[in-house]
Amino acid sequence: MAQQHGSLSAAQVRILRVLSYGGMLTAYQIKVSASLTEWKTRQALANLVSQELIVTGPRINRYEITHHGRNTLATQAPVNHQP
Repeated sequence: MAQQHGSLSAAQVRILRVLSYGGMLTAYQIKVSASLTEWKTRQALANLVSQELIVTGPRINRYEITHHGRNTLATQAPVNHQP
């Protein structure tokens, strides 16, 4: 699926929201907190890293949101939560 420049998928927004609370989380912690599949999580993490909205930390497989990621998240429309 092609990603338009400047727009984020619902999975990417969920991940940014999870990371916006602070700290460095593993891909598994992000997957669980964002209620995503493993595939969607890996795909969204890779896209967010390539857009420099999140970064990996000094420890392997840990991610945190960047300042640019916080600014981008602030401009996103709310994602509807499904029951």
